[in-house]
Amino acid sequence: MIRRNRDIIVATSQKDMLFLLNACELIFGYEIDEDGRYAGNIKEIEFIVADGASIEKLRLELAYQLLDYANEYIADYSTYSNAFNIKNHAPFALSILLNDDIETIAMSLKT
Repeated sequence: MIRRNRDIIVATSQKDMLFLLNACELIFGYEIDEDGRYAGNIKEIEFIVADGASIEKLRLELAYQLLDYANEYIADYSTYSNAFNIKNHAPFALSILLNDDIETIAMSLKT
């Protein structure tokens, strides 16, 4: 950690940062439609929605949606992190982007 004026700048490894962000769990809820498809959303980021033929396909599709959103969030961080309704998504976006692959992101989603 380095103190610069009023800020503290933290530099750490990817492994350690993922450990610190481990408390930022993403939980998804789902329903089974009449046609047998699974439809769900991320509870912490309610506008992330998807559907799939199975729970595994739903989880993977939600992971793709999260990855897209995390990339948008970080690309325009100053806007997103100052928006009242989504500024608390920053740790989730960082955690998603630090994961190695889409399967890791999908498997991190809790029901």
